[in-house]
Amino acid sequence: MNSLPLVSLVIPAFNPRFFARALHTAVSQSYGNLEIIVCDDSRGHEIEEIVASTVEQGAAVRYVRNPRTLGLVGNLQACLEQAQGEYIKFLCDDDQLFSACIEYQAQALIDCPD
Repeated sequence: MNSLPLVSLVIPAFNPRFFARALHTAVSQSYGNLEIIVCDDSRGHEIEEIVASTVEQGAAVRYVRNPRTLGLVGNLQACLEQAQGEYIKFLCDDDQLFSACIEYQAQALIDCPD
């Protein structure tokens, strides 16, 4: 059993243009108890294909296709509903994280629970 709190790294995806890089930085995190969830709100299949390719390479990513386009706020809510972690980190599909980002942020929350 992992003693680190579970962190949900959720990606409210819509635009595939930069998504592959964002996903790469998500799966490259050094934190030891992480779930990665992609909620796809796009109209095409590019995001799904990028996730499938990443999973084929061994990354653990949960992919959720929204049943209809939800918009930004709705997709953020969909991500929250999928998250099971004690902590939640949003990663927009055009952003990137340093590899130790989640590790440092989680440790700060562990060290200062107030």
